[in-house]
Amino acid sequence: MNTIRTIALVAILAWSPIARGEVPCAHVSRENLAPCVRSGSFGLAIAHEDLDAARGRRDAAAPWLPSNPGLAATLGRREPAAGQPAAANWNVTVSQELEVAGQRGARVQAGDAGVVASARRVEVQGRDVLAAAWAAYFGALAARDEAALAAELVTSAEAFVEVAEARADKGLASPVDAAIARAGAVRLLRERLAAERADARSRADLGAVLGSTAVPTVAGDLAPLVGADEAAARASPRAEVRALEAEAISNAARAVALRRQRVPNPTLSVFAANEEFNTRVVGAGIAIPLPLPHPVGRTYAGEIEEAEALARRARLEAERVRRDVSRELATARQAYASRKEELDAFPRARVDQSRALVRATAEEVTAGRLSIRDAVVAQQSLLEFLRAYVETRLELCRASVELVRVSGLPLDGGAR
Repeated sequence: MNTIRTIALVAILAWSPIARGEVPCAHVSRENLAPCVRSGSFGLAIAHEDLDAARGRRDAAAPWLPSNPGLAATLGRREPAAGQPAAANWNVTVSQELEVAGQRGARVQAGDAGVVASARRVEVQGRDVLAAAWAAYFGALAARDEAALAAELVTSAEAFVEVAEARADKGLASPVDAAIARAGAVRLLRERLAAERADARSRADLGAVLGSTAVPTVAGDLAPLVGADEAAARASPRAEVRALEAEAISNAARAVALRRQRVPNPTLSVFAANEEFNTRVVGAGIAIPLPLPHPVGRTYAGEIEEAEALARRARLEAERVRRDVSRELATARQAYASRKEELDAFPRARVDQSRALVRATAEEVTAGRLSIRDAVVAQQSLLEFLRAYVETRLELCRASVELVRVSGLPLDGGAR
């Protein structure tokens, strides 16, 4: 019985997310976003499969011999002439194809270059997925903050309605004030519901980027990536350039390997035979294919032309990316600096004061120090100010992601 329990426990642990290397991502924060992307992104998983395929092609080029040895055997019976004894004829031949032009070395070099190119593509895919994940994460944080702000304003507006209706019932205020308060409360309720829908949608988008079917919750603050200030001062070689350069090298190496394949491979053979009158024969031979010109024979002309064209294309793409880097980097640096300056227009003390005024407006109306109409106008102004603050922080965070991405620096560092 204990043995059965042990086997069951091992099976459960083997299929658990931790045992499979998956990261629990129901609750996403700055600390676990990058691991969640790496464990759940379909795009990154596909890129890793391409890398495994490249490693398989490299392993396929490793054997020393181009083909396995061949063994051929024949057996026959010779009908004797008059007075001749019956005899059996047989022949056994062992043959082996050999490469004499360094074809294996060229194939291995092409395979190694292919593995490097695939690894570079994995790096590019990882950076693109991480950048998209950070953008979705910051969008979810902004939607969460806007939903919380809208809920707070709805609570304040409901207090206005209670005060306005009570005054109208007692004849201390006009029924118009109560109607204005109710209209404002309905408008804020609709905005709160819209903010909640946006919050759910943004978290669902984040889950899709992470490769999760569940809608995650988010935690954290709308603050730029840690590496943004460093990216504003320096840059590293772009992963896209390295990937394109590796792809050019891979295709050039493949063209070299195909050219080596044009050299005919001799096939050496040794044989032993028993011929007529039981005569034993031992010998050796060599066979060399006769190359024919294209398009009559197989010269790999089309494959070589394709590989060379792909290598030239990759080099041109790499040069284009290099030329675009300086422009993209200058644009990203200017956008990040501009967003930081824009955020400076929202001092934290003024933001905190605006939040406090939102909570205090209902008290001011109840105490009679603020009219309903003035309270509705003030509430709308405070809402616009606080929403602009959230939007400005969101745009600064997105600008930091873009700056770190185009600068070539790591996108992992999001924890503060």
